[in-house]
Amino acid sequence: MTFTRKSSVAIDTFVVGVVLQGSGFGKGKPIQPPQVTATIAHMLTYGCIGLLILRLYLISSKKLVYT
Repeated sequence: MTFTRKSSVAIDTFVVGVVLQGSGFGKGKPIQPPQVTATIAHMLTYGCIGLLILRLYLISSKKLVYT
């Protein structure tokens, strides 16, 4: 892995941890509050959609030539 990739993974993990902590996630709790479940669902849903849109934008902005 390159330094850039390792750094981006570390930053992503930190951001997810901060968001989960802000939603009320408690380490070691047998049952998490409903807000935590909703936050995880929203991160997965909107994260995937956002990355898909970003990818489509990046692909469409490049001039691909098929031969």
